[in-house]
Amino acid sequence: MRKRVIALALCAGLLLLGGCGFGEETADSLASPSSESASQIKTEQEDPQVSEPESVAGTGSAEEISGIIAMTSEISGDSTFHVFSIDPNTGEQQSLLRVTYTSNVGKKTYYLPPTLTVYSASAREWVSSDLSKIAATKYISGTGEYHAGWFDASGAFYDVTEALGLQAQSDFDDPACYFAGGFTEDFFVYYANNTAYEERSYFHVPLENMTMDAVQEGDVIHDALPVLPSDSDSGYNLSDWVDETQCLADQYVKQYDRKVNSVRFNVATGEATEFIPGTSRYNWNGVLSPDGSSVAFLSSPKQGTDPPSLYLTPLSGGDPVKVDVSLSFSDRHSLNSPNFVQYPSSGGICTTLLDWR
Repeated sequence: MRKRVIALALCAGLLLLGGCGFGEETADSLASPSSESASQIKTEQEDPQVSEPESVAGTGSAEEISGIIAMTSEISGDSTFHVFSIDPNTGEQQSLLRVTYTSNVGKKTYYLPPTLTVYSASAREWVSSDLSKIAATKYISGTGEYHAGWFDASGAFYDVTEALGLQAQSDFDDPACYFAGGFTEDFFVYYANNTAYEERSYFHVPLENMTMDAVQEGDVIHDALPVLPSDSDSGYNLSDWVDETQCLADQYVKQYDRKVNSVRFNVATGEATEFIPGTSRYNWNGVLSPDGSSVAFLSSPKQGTDPPSLYLTPLSGGDPVKVDVSLSFSDRHSLNSPNFVQYPSSGGICTTLLDWR
């Protein structure tokens, strides 16, 4: 059961190239849909430095996918994203989607994830609900353009900007700047802005109707988020929905830049209920089981250097059970609690839970 209303953290002004502030995109459609494979990209650019996107698709259709869905992200020079399922009983993993593409500034063509920071549950909207696509932004240095789109399991980049004819919509000398936002169940979200973060405009277009006439204005991802408490010291991030009024949320402390506990939060009353016993561990990134009875979450000890592990616990409360599976975290995420943001300059690796089916 896919819940498509989780927070999508958007980074502001991380790249300022060709007059475009990184973080905006729009949708229209006049041209026919455009897809380009990794080999086509390299041929068209005629630049041997351009890294070819790689991908590995898992077996089985979307309907057959089950288990805890996770994604390991490695953001450094080249960005690698690996989506896989975990059997909650055995810990066995099945690869579903793996995409590697260059993010190196200086290349003629390179690709960027929707944001260059990753925190618990922020990457959920990067991946389509059928787990066959991952959102990406293409940068073309020759023209200074940014194009919104996605990579599929074959490694082909589908250029939404070109499919909608937006690359020809720039004003005077300003290049076209459209950035990938992510997916809902039915829509692809992108945003546009050539100047500042505050001025970005959001749009969404049906995945089954990539035409200009079908484009609508608005950020359907952000609009579906609940209002969770936040102040200068701490706050909550949505992790998953329990029902229409209750959600799983990660409590965080800004001073230490870390998640501290996964709680059950009542949006209507503002009440937070702890369901994980003890106080000796940091717990975060809870996702609800298909039957609504259990929660899978990540946890690490407050003392020591053990890396984060995957646990299961009843939503009603009870003793957590560790899942026998190895997850990837760089060293700085393994000490005490993983920093809840990950910066690409550090070359860090982190794993986030996306869903439980």
